[in-house]
Amino acid sequence: MVAREKFHADSKGPPRRRLRIEQDPPVPPNSPPTYISGWTLFVDEIEADGTERQAWDWWEETFERALMHVPDYAPNDIAWRRISTGEVVDIYKLKL
Repeated sequence: MVAREKFHADSKGPPRRRLRIEQDPPVPPNSPPTYISGWTLFVDEIEADGTERQAWDWWEETFERALMHVPDYAPNDIAWRRISTGEVVDIYKLKL
């Protein structure tokens, strides 16, 4: 199984938000030609008590297009981490 890329970042706000970008699973071998795999940007708002509430999500065919939505919800300089390793990454320099 191919590992899917997943990233997250927290914006201190206001409002406080948690952003995630996740790669879809690979296209199954016998899928119809219209079945495509892409990327989803999730935006959750964090309430004063720490509760997360899903606010928005977008699906895009490419990683670069998913990144286009990020500046609408958080500053470009927030620290993004690869979920699988915790490593800090510059998502704007990744080629995925």
